[in-house]
Amino acid sequence: MNEDWDELAYLMNKNHEIQNSLADSGEQNLYMIKVARENGALAVKLVGAGGGGTIIALTLEPERTIRALKEAGAETFVEFAPDPEGVKVEEEKALKSEVVL
Repeated sequence: MNEDWDELAYLMNKNHEIQNSLADSGEQNLYMIKVARENGALAVKLVGAGGGGTIIALTLEPERTIRALKEAGAETFVEFAPDPEGVKVEEEKALKSEVVL
């Protein structure tokens, strides 16, 4: 997507809108999504079916977004940044199979 954050944000938010129209996302999930959006997130959506309380947020202000989510009660965060080089194979090894009798 060549760092087209606006397009990615649009698609993520649209996906959440569709998911939420099919089945209620849950009060706590919706609250966390609202908090993230109000605190720097360009997009926020559920991960999975929504029953587990996990969201993913696209933000260019991670410290602000995380601080607000912590204050709202979120406990666990996994941060990652896209790698501009994309996926690459560093070393290719042949797999050996062994049969133990």
